[in-house]
Amino acid sequence: MVDSLMVLLSKLVYGDLTKYGIERPTEGPFYMKVKYGKYPAIDVGTYKKIKSSEIQVLPAEISSIRGSDVELKNGKSYQFDAIVFCTGFKRSTNLWLKGDDYLLNDDGLPRQSFPNHWKGKNGLYCVGLSRRGIYGSSADAQNIANDIKSFLQ
Repeated sequence: MVDSLMVLLSKLVYGDLTKYGIERPTEGPFYMKVKYGKYPAIDVGTYKKIKSSEIQVLPAEISSIRGSDVELKNGKSYQFDAIVFCTGFKRSTNLWLKGDDYLLNDDGLPRQSFPNHWKGKNGLYCVGLSRRGIYGSSADAQNIANDIKSFLQ
């Protein structure tokens, strides 16, 4: 009942997010937290930038990545300085990530345990997989930013 209420409230506040390329999970946030150890979160600043088209949400169907070039299955190619995968509610990175057997296990969760779970090899990081909610994601992001900063100094 609480999940149904939360979904209804989020629809009232944010409207239809599918028109921006964001799919709503079929399960409610509290059910997801219990079952998967994660729940949906919306960054309202990012949401506003997506809504104003300052940030574009691209489809998840990636065909290939070569250096900074990303080709989607629809045939379109994009070039990026940095690539951030926001995999959303389905952990699938472990199914297509090639060349790094160090970061994720077969369930798509980090091989390393907390608090060292966020760092892979060759500049690969993961955020939000510690099963510690927003607080864990924040700590992951700070650790990654500090790690990148140490390389730049």
